Amino acid sequence: KLANLFIVYFLSLNLFYVGFNFFNTFEFSSLVHEKKIIEKKSAEKNHNNIYFVILDSMMPIEDFEKFFTDSNDSLENFKNNFKKYNYNYYPNTSNHWAETRGALSALFHLDQKYNQNNSNINKDLHFPAILKPGSNPELIKQLEELNYEFKWFGNIMSDCVNINVGYCLKGVNKIYVDYYLLSAFLTKTPVKQIFNTLLKMEFVKDNFNIFEKNNTFNTFKKFHKAESIEKKSTFYFFHHFHPHHPYIFDRNCNYKRAVSKTDIDEYKETFLCVTNQIIDFIKYLDKKDKDAIVVFQSDHNWYLAAHYNKYGDGKRIFSLIKNNTKCKDKVPKNPNNVNALNYILKCIKSDI
Repeated sequence: KLANLFIVYFLSLNLFYVGFNFFNTFEFSSLVHEKKIIEKKSAEKNHNNIYFVILDSMMPIEDFEKFFTDSNDSLENFKNNFKKYNYNYYPNTSNHWAETRGALSALFHLDQKYNQNNSNINKDLHFPAILKPGSNPELIKQLEELNYEFKWFGNIMSDCVNINVGYCLKGVNKIYVDYYLLSAFLTKTPVKQIFNTLLKMEFVKDNFNIFEKNNTFNTFKKFHKAESIEKKSTFYFFHHFHPHHPYIFDRNCNYKRAVSKTDIDEYKETFLCVTNQIIDFIKYLDKKDKDAIVVFQSDHNWYLAAHYNKYGDGKRIFSLIKNNTKCKDKVPKNPNNVNALNYILKCIKSDI
């Protein structure tokens, strides 16, 4: 009886919260989004779509090759593959911040030294709150001036559905379950352990895998399975959760039980999985949107580097770019999140 009461009480509260949050966010952000579309000035021509992919905690290639010397872990095939599709990797790239909120707040302000620790700064100016309806960070302003639409693919921590559905692709507005809140609530109960055990079962893996929401590449491809990608000015922002811990993949992207977020060999397996996901998405875009500008970058280095300066500098990032714009300026020496975006936006403006 106690268990039944707990389940009914918890689910009722969560349902009420989800319903209230979803419908209020949907109504307000839809109005704001529609108003922006109406007020937006028409551009003389469409520009190439931009895919800006954040690979959370992705170690730079040079660090991986320094700490993993086994021939079985070689990245030569990965490097040969992306070079074949005209992608350039930029070593020795660093962000100003060694954690997600600072790096992504700076990205949307287009200011790599944006001081998120300043007590006088409104907390709504930090990521992801910076993308709430009514906010207008510098990146969004400049994209609107260039007649770009902004679309966001997030993860179970934050995405367009629970922050601003105006940034979702049309047709993906689904009832949202706050998995982060759910996880925090259940941390000290046996429910999480039971659920982790269930996830090992093939039936559950195939039919009830909440972690699939973290795979932004699959989310994007599923939406466009029956539709072509429109060749209009769209900025697609992906916050791909992996290879961030928990490390739930082996190198072939098969699900496995997460062990420790400080185990570098566990991290290595998920890192290698992500390299496969990158190549798959590169091939996909080559068929669907060949002229797009594509950026794959991390927000910071992996856990031990970012928090303890072990196995690399926490601010060093992975940086892989396909630049399909005509630009007189050279790519900056340190093409991190902010510098790469400023460079691309400047090139597009000079091409108008």
